[in-house]
Amino acid sequence: MNEIVLNHPLITHKLGILRDIHTGTKEFRELITEISTLLCYEATKDAKLEKTIIEIHKVQRRIYARKRIFSEQKDRR
Repeated sequence: MNEIVLNHPLITHKLGILRDIHTGTKEFRELITEISTLLCYEATKDAKLEKTIIEIHKVQRRIYARKRIFSEQKDRR
C-alpha cells in the first residue's frame, strides 16, 4: 500500500482542533467525519473513469462513471 502525505491547510487546521484538549465529543466526531471526507477526495482523485450508459426517466444517456475496482462487483449486476 502506498503512503500518501497530505499537507492541505484544511486538514492541518482540523487536526489542530481535533488534538485540542478542550474539543468536545460532538465536535471531535464532526471533525473526524470532515477529515475522512477530505481524505476520500484525495484517495480517489486519480480514479479511472469509463463511459457507460444509464437510463434517466426512460431516456438513455452516455456518462462517465468511476471504473469498477473489484471484479466481484461486475459479477453482481
